[in-house]
Amino acid sequence: MSVKFHNSIYYGTLPGTFLHELAHAIVIWLLPNARVIELDLTSHVEYEAYNMTATRTFLVGYAPLFINTIISIISVYAVSQIDSFSSIKSLLISIGLIYTALVTAFTAFPSISDAIAPLQLLHAQLFTRRLPFILLLGPFFLLLSIPGLTISYISQKSTYIQFILCCIYTTLVFLIGFEIIVITVEHFEVALLMLEDYMKKFIN
Repeated sequence: MSVKFHNSIYYGTLPGTFLHELAHAIVIWLLPNARVIELDLTSHVEYEAYNMTATRTFLVGYAPLFINTIISIISVYAVSQIDSFSSIKSLLISIGLIYTALVTAFTAFPSISDAIAPLQLLHAQLFTRRLPFILLLGPFFLLLSIPGLTISYISQKSTYIQFILCCIYTTLVFLIGFEIIVITVEHFEVALLMLEDYMKKFIN
């Protein structure tokens, strides 16, 4: 990928990067005994926390995936409710919403360090009093982290693949926002039931 094209993508999606880093910071601000040390909206967030758990680390690391995606879906849905060509104002609002949806979805993926952080913490606490908790929820966190880790690792190796994956994810988000793909409460209920069955089998 040429430097010119890479820079165009980087600067074109910079507002999404701002929201990505801000999502990390928001979760850190909400967590007890945690505070932001350094916030650079273009690249990273540094923080310190007392008694950090894998769950909290997961929430911090994957916050942009959830928050950016939600913002993107809401923006796309809002466009679908507007008669974009009824006036100049409506057209400008629609363009703004589409741009917001594009950049937030495109920058939603966690970095490799964000994706692996919960597993690193579990590994570090393996021989502590948290061992029963780790044995119980470790596989669950592994399952949750595998998609993010895989995507982040591949993206780190190839900018072309990173671009393609981001485009695919952005397209998926748009399909959901325009209600071409519909995710209902029943889908979440099925996912929860599958998780409950997994936990019962693991415990037994």
